Amino acid sequence: DSSVEERTCNTGSCDRPCGLSDWSSWSPCSVACGSGVQESWKKVRAPARGQGPCPKARSRQRYKSKQCNLQPCAGDEICIARQDLVIAVDGSGSMGEDGFDTLRSFAGKLVTRYTSIHNGASTMRVGVVLFGNGRVQRDGTVSAPINVQPITANLTAVQQRISSMKWQRGLTNMAQALAAADKMLLQGGRGQAQSAILILSDGKYLFKYRTSEKAQALRDKNIHIFMAPISEHRDKQLDVLRDWVSQPWQANYERIPGIEILKYNEKMFAQKLLTKFCPLAVSLATQNAFADANMYMLIHAGGTASPACGPALNLGRVGSVDKCAEASRASGRLGFSYAESGVERGSCMAESINTTKTMWDAWKANHKSQANPCGPWKANPQYDTYALKPHLVPGQ
Repeated sequence: DSSVEERTCNTGSCDRPCGLSDWSSWSPCSVACGSGVQESWKKVRAPARGQGPCPKARSRQRYKSKQCNLQPCAGDEICIARQDLVIAVDGSGSMGEDGFDTLRSFAGKLVTRYTSIHNGASTMRVGVVLFGNGRVQRDGTVSAPINVQPITANLTAVQQRISSMKWQRGLTNMAQALAAADKMLLQGGRGQAQSAILILSDGKYLFKYRTSEKAQALRDKNIHIFMAPISEHRDKQLDVLRDWVSQPWQANYERIPGIEILKYNEKMFAQKLLTKFCPLAVSLATQNAFADANMYMLIHAGGTASPACGPALNLGRVGSVDKCAEASRASGRLGFSYAESGVERGSCMAESINTTKTMWDAWKANHKSQANPCGPWKANPQYDTYALKPHLVPGQ
């Protein structure tokens, strides 16, 4: 005479919406000048269950953007981004020997527009991979590309290594080039720098599936992919390349319309690629004109003047670089340091820097690593140091 008792359970819905992450940090600007875009997004942390909703990747709930670098391009920009860049150059048979010579020359010209140090701060690092040497091995694998130059701050060495590259006449082993660039970034990249790969090729490729898979894996690791195919005509193969670059493709892809056009317009296309693919570039002419007009100039990022120059005068929180310059002029000092970020943001220190016209002109001529007139710079990531043009100081 057993009895059975039943009751309902788990009456809640089996459907569950996906879980989203917080907003990511804003991405670097898509171009260095001429109006670009910064992006932020939310990733899916937990997938939806059952019929639970999940916003699409480009919906307002998961994606937002804003304009950046609205200033017009001057034409003499140099890249000062904190970026680790691997340039992969196509030496395949389809390039032809003359075409490869032109592409090699262009790659070297492009590197001259990068600088590894600016106002004392570490900026660009560059490595080089040469592909297009592909041969199918007996086991079915494709030969690895050539590591021409590991990532380095010695950009003169990069240019020399590029100039020594030889036409390979092989298969277009782009998938292997992406893998080699990935390894180079892993071994020589910096944790706080943007990792990026630039493919310079004739737009042709083999092993579509392998290349697509590797490109996706790189993008999943937040490695930025740029491509600049050289092709007289727009064709379906180029459409595939646009799918492989980082998105939006319009900011990371630039077709060069033919090898002959590139041969006679290297400077123009170097400017175009630099301003489109470098997230932070400056025009030295514009920078110097600004310094003369405003009577102050940034001379060292991430540090203050040496204590040997004399004690600094604390002028408190003034709110802007312009106001710090004005207050320092009024104090009779010839330099100042200003905190752009951090807990001391907005703070101003008048520095005992005895700026002369000779020093001012020397600092304008060399924006890489300006010398401190009193000794080594005192490292401080919150503060940048500026010089005042000497003739505006009271009494001079």
